[in-house]
Amino acid sequence: RYVNVTPRPYTKPHPPIWIPTLGSSETVDFTAERRYPYMMLYTSRARMRQALTEYVRAAEEKFGYTPPPEQKGWGIPVYVAETETKAHAEAESHILWLFHHGLRMQPEMLLPPGYTSPKNLLRYAQAGKSSFRDVTYKQLIDDEWIFVGTPESVRDRLVKYATEMEIGHLIVLLQFGSMPDALTRKNMELFASRVLPDLHPLNTRAAVLAQA
Repeated sequence: RYVNVTPRPYTKPHPPIWIPTLGSSETVDFTAERRYPYMMLYTSRARMRQALTEYVRAAEEKFGYTPPPEQKGWGIPVYVAETETKAHAEAESHILWLFHHGLRMQPEMLLPPGYTSPKNLLRYAQAGKSSFRDVTYKQLIDDEWIFVGTPESVRDRLVKYATEMEIGHLIVLLQFGSMPDALTRKNMELFASRVLPDLHPLNTRAAVLAQA
């Protein structure tokens, strides 16, 4: 109450609020009750689908409504190139830097005491890794933590999965890890010209955002 916000936010009563999460049940309920957009990042497609299913179930069973597409977000790193082989060759080292170094942190920083409930700590432990240090590039590709390929193959998967999960906010990371300027620009240009046009019609209320 003693902080003066200057300049004040233009949006009244406040700017849009999105909730990124590791998937705890408390966050699911908190977000569903307030009708905030809910999303996960740096997770497999299967886990993303599971998280959105839990979010929809909480909204319907506890708060009496079905979340529309604009309350569902999906964040995923993407790299596209002229051929599948070239895309993987150019992206692999930078993807691995991201997961092995950029996202690496000590457990006491990731989940400090009191940060989450004992129930969810057990859930995270049963799910497996609390660190990305041992994950392989093949695992990231096979489990679809990232999408790498030609513009056409990546576009088809994004359209298919976003439609199936009724995603209203697609957050695409086009620069990640140690990726240099030239590859980043090429990735952005190919995505903008050959992928993005086919994502806009997914939902008339969808916001398709490309972040670099």
